Order: sequence, then structure tokens, then C-alpha cells
Amino acid sequence: MHFWGFLLAEPIQFYAGDKIEWERTLPDYTSPQTLNYVFAGPERYTVQAVESPNGFFTTTISTTTSKTYEPGSYRLIGYIDDAGDRVAIVYDRNCQILPNPLSASTDDTRSFNERMVDQLECLLLGRAKTDVAQYTIGGRQIAKLSLEQISKELGRFKSLLRQERAREQVRNGGKNPLRILFKG
Repeated sequence: MHFWGFLLAEPIQFYAGDKIEWERTLPDYTSPQTLNYVFAGPERYTVQAVESPNGFFTTTISTTTSKTYEPGSYRLIGYIDDAGDRVAIVYDRNCQILPNPLSASTDDTRSFNERMVDQLECLLLGRAKTDVAQYTIGGRQIAKLSLEQISKELGRFKSLLRQERAREQVRNGGKNPLRILFKG
């Protein structure tokens, strides 16, 4: 979920270009240890928290810094460091960095799953007109996906798209449209 302003915990999602701040307490902290965070994913970013007089550690990522972050899925790992030696990991969860919508280089605002569903549907429609499964050009052999493979992938991406839309609906205050059925 995306929040503006100060967070009470580590972020699970934010846009590249946002200013992000959060606090954490460390009950077993002893000075001069430091609290650091690593974003490990498509790129690697390290951020150091600053100790506040009230005993909290505040971590700030400026707008200027976060707009350089590569969008993608990351593991956000918080750890206590004592003069270069890692003492303990205090946080380890996934974090999604979303592309900055104000500096996107494309007008296509569809998600990856939406684009894949569209592409696979077009491929299926185009595939119905031709039955060539593989061909050779200049000594290189190229094999196409079978109709069965395309249909299977289309089903998978449609399922991912339904989940994505359900998450968006819940994020916007709606009910989760996905039902979970249990058989006894």
C-alpha cells in the first residue's frame, strides 16, 4: 500500500521519485551500532537510519534519491551494524518500487499482465490464420509456441490480471472480488 508522508513502518511499496520516511525502535540497541537498510533486487541500494533523541531510528529517502531507483521487486532488509560487522537482521520483507508515473517514457499505462493478455490474445487470433509451427531462415530454425502453449499462458496471465485488479480494488477501499472456496 502506498502512503504519503511519514510511515510508521518500513514501506512495502512506493513510487520512484517519492520522499519516503519511516521509524523503527530497536529494544536491544547499544551505541555506536547503526541501523542500515538494503534494497536487494534489480539494483542494490543502501540507506542508513539516523538515531533520534527519542530512541527511534528514522530512515529518510529523498525524492532526488528515490527517483534514481530502478522500478521492480526488491527485498528490503534492515540490519544492525557494529563498526562493519552485521550484528542482527531486524527486518526482511518484499518491497515494490513502482515506476515514477510523472516521468514514464511511454503513454501505455497498462500493467505488464494487461499487456501480456493483450499480446497473447492477438497472438491467438493471428495464429488461427496460420498453421506453420516452425520454419528456417538463413540456416536458423525458429519454432513458434503451439496453440495449447499460448492458451495455457493466456490463462495464467488472465489469472494474474484478476488478482492484480482485485488488489487494486481492495487498495481503493472496495471489497475483494476473489472468493476462496473450501471443500471439506
